Amino acid sequence: MWTRGTVPPLVKRRSTFGRALALGISTGAGVGFIPRVPGSAGSLLGLGIYIWVPVLRPLTYLAAVLGSFFIGVVLTGWAEEAGGKRDDPRIVLDEVVGMWVALYALPRTFPYLLLAFLFFRVFDIWKPFGEPGRRGLGIMVDDLMAGVCANVFVRVVMWLGRGLVLTMEEKIGHLLRERELTLATAESCTGGGLGERITRVPGSSTYFLGGIVAYRDSVKQGQLRVSPEILKRYGAVSESVALQMAGGVRRALRARLGLAVTGIAGPSGGTTEKPVGTVFIALATPTGSHARGCHFSGDRQEVRERSVTTALEILLDYLQEERAK
Repeated sequence: MWTRGTVPPLVKRRSTFGRALALGISTGAGVGFIPRVPGSAGSLLGLGIYIWVPVLRPLTYLAAVLGSFFIGVVLTGWAEEAGGKRDDPRIVLDEVVGMWVALYALPRTFPYLLLAFLFFRVFDIWKPFGEPGRRGLGIMVDDLMAGVCANVFVRVVMWLGRGLVLTMEEKIGHLLRERELTLATAESCTGGGLGERITRVPGSSTYFLGGIVAYRDSVKQGQLRVSPEILKRYGAVSESVALQMAGGVRRALRARLGLAVTGIAGPSGGTTEKPVGTVFIALATPTGSHARGCHFSGDRQEVRERSVTTALEILLDYLQEERAK
């Protein structure tokens, strides 16, 4: 009669290869044999794999973690029997998976990676839920709970320091990822600066599909489907054109949100009606579109930078309002 967490008789009879393989995987290919700090080494291994693997969507990531957990239940049980020790410290597969749980859906920036690692080590060593149970299930659940606690505590820190730690781009990325929304941009006067700011965040490819820099009117018409009549009637720098640019890039790249900027950065090109620094920013969403007209002072670079920052603020305000509903 075979019970969970033990080596199936068939495997035991066939050869020691299966148990040796289980021990090799469970010790992180030898990482667990590092003296004095095998748990920390295993946690660092989990962190390294997390950084190395491409960013996954939250549900895909969760499925991968759960799959690894159940595989770990079997392998660590076999490895424990092969090693002959209860809760063998050389087994670090539980630390690897627990670290992945601690990192679930957190921003991929150094402060949060460090916090997740430190909190996970504290809970793994402290063991507030008592000593782990026997065999593979007990080993894996112990670190699973440590990972959950670490993730919760990091989120508490995020909430307490939300205005001090995260940049605006990181806040936007976190909200977009949380709601599984995608974003596309259409830019004129900012010349790609908006996309550059958004992609400063590691892993932004999970929500930022791309952008179109439509500097000439012909590109606005051809790529963004801006109406020639609207361009002729209101000019390229207008609320109507900004709205059509946002809607056009949303449709062209099949994004959930479209963000557009058009304006006069200077030093020339301004008129009495539309002086240098006149900028229109529009956001297209699944439920509608809205635009804002702005006037920024300063030289060409300052106008461009303020246009990008204001566009990001508009997007962030929308995402926070949607989250509060």
